Amino acid sequence: MLAEKKLNEKERFNVELMNFGVGGYTQTEELYVLENYVQRFSPDMVMLFFHPPTDIADINKATATIQKTDRPFYVITDKEVLELDTSFSKTKIYKIKCSMNWLKKNSIIISFLINKIKKFHKKRLTTTKTAKEKKNSNKKDRIHGYLSLCTDNPDMVYLENYKLNKILIKQMVQYCKENKWEFVLVCLDTPAYITEREEKLKKVDDTFNLNFFDDDLNIYAKELGIDFIGLQRRFRQYYEETAKPLHLGHWDYQGHECVAETLVDKLQPLIEKTK
Repeated sequence: MLAEKKLNEKERFNVELMNFGVGGYTQTEELYVLENYVQRFSPDMVMLFFHPPTDIADINKATATIQKTDRPFYVITDKEVLELDTSFSKTKIYKIKCSMNWLKKNSIIISFLINKIKKFHKKRLTTTKTAKEKKNSNKKDRIHGYLSLCTDNPDMVYLENYKLNKILIKQMVQYCKENKWEFVLVCLDTPAYITEREEKLKKVDDTFNLNFFDDDLNIYAKELGIDFIGLQRRFRQYYEETAKPLHLGHWDYQGHECVAETLVDKLQPLIEKTK
């Protein structure tokens, strides 16, 4: 990991960074991983990377993409109590997937065919999603989805999703505090850090705030008594200096380099404090 390498280049450090991230996980699964896997290693510090584009949508079964609905979901009851919905495990589709996973592990041919089917299904879903986004983009009256939270006209469903994100983050923070582990919340970038994209969004809604998630989660982190790193401003700064985006789908090498440098600047004093 670039951040680990950079930290260990500094004198006095012998740091090991462990990655427990899994593609498609939200705070629902991350809380489970924290309590059942991370705790085995008794870390000095836990870092949670929050990704607004996916975490906010996929935390709710109603807004999650189709391929991400066969998993547990937390719901808030009428009594404002968190309740875990695991009904997915009883569905025929899930049982078939479990059987296919066994075949996949034990047959190269089956594994190849399943991957082909998944790619085809993903491509079809992406095409459908793109068509929906294009349809929504033609509605010039408002911004939709998670980015609507960056405006004065938020989508109420996504606002409730975001509320749930925060509740689960708070539970993770409390768990870490009970174990006397430092906790750092990191807000990842959104595509709006690219100037042209921000300008398009502001034409739809002039109340759009590029740095909403950085600012809002920074305030929330202070309420929880934890440290915070926001990457939206950092990515915008890099883009303005170089005119180069930091993505090739996911982060490109320069994107990883930018994040690693930002993490090191923040983590170095925090690590010194734990020694």
